[in-house]
Amino acid sequence: MIGERKIVLALQKLDKKELKEFLIFVRSPYFNVNKGITLLYDTIFPLLESKKIKESHNDTWLWSVLNPDEKEVDARRLNLLFYNLGLLFDRFIAQKEFSEQTFFQKKLMMEILSKRKLPLERRMLIRTTLEKPAEK
Repeated sequence: MIGERKIVLALQKLDKKELKEFLIFVRSPYFNVNKGITLLYDTIFPLLESKKIKESHNDTWLWSVLNPDEKEVDARRLNLLFYNLGLLFDRFIAQKEFSEQTFFQKKLMMEILSKRKLPLERRMLIRTTLEKPAEK
């Protein structure tokens, strides 16, 4: 059953908003160019969102949806798709956390701009925002 796969178990811990955010992430050509992973998540997303993964949602069912012309499940390819979905999930979680760390982002940008010897004006702007306390 697909509900026993580690990545599916991890995805089941997300709320509906995060599942949709991950859907956008998976469909983004910047983060994911593998159409197989997109099709995999597009297939399991409604099941995750509705929390209705059944025993009948097994590898055979999933493979027939992903590859309707192939009779036999290619376990190696299916496992690889789930593995790569897991890697993408790891990047999503990291990106989500990074986007919430604005001070760290600006500090990192200062280091990158300095390392790449980019315009001083840009570095000064970031330095100014780093020194100002956050307004509420």
